[in-house]
Amino acid sequence: MSLYATISFIGWVATSGTVWAAQMKVAVRSGAFLHAQLLDRIFKAPLSYITKTDIGTIVNRFGQDINLVDKQLPPTLANLNTQIFKLLMQLVLLLKIRPMMSLTVPVCAICVYFIQRIYLRTSRQLRFLELESKSSLFTNFIDTANGIVTIRAFGWKEKFQKENVQALDLSQKPFYLLLCLQCWLKMILDCIITGFAVVLIAFTISYRNTTAGADLGLALNLIIVANTTLLKLVQAWTSFETSLGAIARLKSIQDSLPTENNTEHTLDPGLRWPSIGNLHVNDVSVGYSKSSPLALRNVSFVVKPGQKTVVVGRTGSGKSTLMLSLLQLLGPGEGSTFIDDINLTHVSPRTVRKRGFIAVPQDGLTISTASLRFNLDPYHTSSEQEISLSLQRTGLWDKIHSIAGSAEKAGASLKIRSLLDLPMLSFLPFSAGQLQLLALSRTLLRVWSSAPRKPVVILDEVSSSLDSETESILIDILRDDLRDYTVVIIAHRVAGIMGAMRPGVDAIATMQDGRLQTVSIIDSSG
Repeated sequence: MSLYATISFIGWVATSGTVWAAQMKVAVRSGAFLHAQLLDRIFKAPLSYITKTDIGTIVNRFGQDINLVDKQLPPTLANLNTQIFKLLMQLVLLLKIRPMMSLTVPVCAICVYFIQRIYLRTSRQLRFLELESKSSLFTNFIDTANGIVTIRAFGWKEKFQKENVQALDLSQKPFYLLLCLQCWLKMILDCIITGFAVVLIAFTISYRNTTAGADLGLALNLIIVANTTLLKLVQAWTSFETSLGAIARLKSIQDSLPTENNTEHTLDPGLRWPSIGNLHVNDVSVGYSKSSPLALRNVSFVVKPGQKTVVVGRTGSGKSTLMLSLLQLLGPGEGSTFIDDINLTHVSPRTVRKRGFIAVPQDGLTISTASLRFNLDPYHTSSEQEISLSLQRTGLWDKIHSIAGSAEKAGASLKIRSLLDLPMLSFLPFSAGQLQLLALSRTLLRVWSSAPRKPVVILDEVSSSLDSETESILIDILRDDLRDYTVVIIAHRVAGIMGAMRPGVDAIATMQDGRLQTVSIIDSSG
């Protein structure tokens, strides 16, 4: 009994140690490390990769591939080790009972080798197809979720439901074929083990006086158990290869995906840069990628410190491309952009966007699960009074404070600190105009916290969703808070912001087909 107890205890320690090492060490560390590396590389990827790569493919990398590393690789590794040792021990016991069975081992090994080659080659491709097919499914779900309002408004619900079902069915086809392949493997292994059992019976009949009945029963039982063990071993090895393939794909992204930073970005402009905000664009020509046609052609202009320049033009004229070029979001092209005589080509893009510019995009961005404070002040550089003041300047404080009023009626008293720490979900929904005002509040906080620096402010269609009343708020901010700052305003219509323009100082630039047509100073006649 003591021998069996010792063997059981050793088995329990070995199994527990394997599971602990796989789940608590390998899974946690490898998954977190690969996820952090992938996230860092995606954040540093150029804009061309983000625009060309399907969103479902990126989500699939963070979803399926990381899931394989976190949840499938550790138990598969432990299971693979377990099945290998189980099969070895079963084979040793079988050969001990009937040593002449060793003559059949090479034949069985050769058969299993060729079978696993066929199975692994096919199953590996099917598993990879299963992973890749999830990308289109994720894309379909994301597009449906983003456009759910339009889908319901036009009565397209049944059509998109059908498309989602088709995408789901397409993503499950490789999995179904994989199940069929596993059934085929089980049948083939059953045939091999059956032949192995027939040989065992033949040896027993031929040498009937050399084997006891109990030993024969044990040998037959071991053969049946070995069949299951061998099947699990091959399946575990396939899952192990699939998990390693996920790691290989993650590593290939890290090795092959280019980053914005390169050896040319070595210039440190200093902590006080930019000090005056003089913007000089010199003969810039750039496209969205090396193979695409130029979106900007020979664009040159100067925006003096404190000057406001409105860039106008039709849709597709290159206005938004100009903003992307200023923010160093497009690939390297021809020409140069300077802020306070510092060539932005030699400065890291992170420094340019964080300190050189303050950009307000056309579509206001919010993170619904984050707090209001984080959405307004992600760098944590402003006080609570400054945050509330910025909301008052843009006219959003009444909407924000109404949440506190509702809470007080419910019996909860919310102070400014508690109000700012509420998630954005508490204040939604925001209209498109309110999102633009929220972006203006964020801009004011960055302007106040950046003093005495003078970063260039870029406003992209900031008045496109504002009515005449809220446009006056924008005019007041441009006239008062941004009076001494260099501002580049991209707009379709100029009439709404002309009240903030200073005759003889500010300018209007007209773009057409990626070229800068005219730059004219606003005269007193309007």
